[in-house]
Amino acid sequence: MANALKNEMAQGEDPSERGANRRDLMLETACELIYEKGYASASMRDIANAVGVTQAAMYYHFANKEEMLFALIEGFNEQLLSVITKAMSATGDPVERLIRTIREHILLGRSHYREFKLLSEDKRHLSESHAEELRQTERKVYSLYRDRMAELVEQRGLIGRDPAVCAFNTLSMINYVFNWYRPGGRMSLEEIADQTAEFAIRGLTGSQAS
Repeated sequence: MANALKNEMAQGEDPSERGANRRDLMLETACELIYEKGYASASMRDIANAVGVTQAAMYYHFANKEEMLFALIEGFNEQLLSVITKAMSATGDPVERLIRTIREHILLGRSHYREFKLLSEDKRHLSESHAEELRQTERKVYSLYRDRMAELVEQRGLIGRDPAVCAFNTLSMINYVFNWYRPGGRMSLEEIADQTAEFAIRGLTGSQAS
């Protein structure tokens, strides 16, 4: 794909044509290189060389590397928010919906493992303005979990369960999975998702997840 893009540009293609596809390819390549080399070591030159374009072409789409990192993390967070919203909006028992949400949250790592790692390890490199935009999306994710847990606490009369504490603990547990999980390890991501959901539900309700 990178060679095809390079050939198109060499033939004098209008820079405005197929801009979205080029930008996506640049982000995909940046995600892979930042994951492999680390944010500090992966340069714009490295990314441009891997894509097969000049640095000038990179700067046409992104002002700098930090803007690329923000685009990667924010795009992933928006997709995550969509997955969580859909899972929590499904019909069925509130406990089952929460289990489904936790599982879908973790299983997004099957296709976005690198993005989870960038979110946990590299968001500290974002400027304050970008970090604040990111926090706004993260607050939406947190609010969905907190509201669902508040519903369970009220419906089941769960004394001593604060929805905010439960939501923060559940999200911390989910996010930490990608600090130690490695594809091809002893347990599959599906098994980890099942056990994490059960652990969260047992802690919230005092009963085993079905």
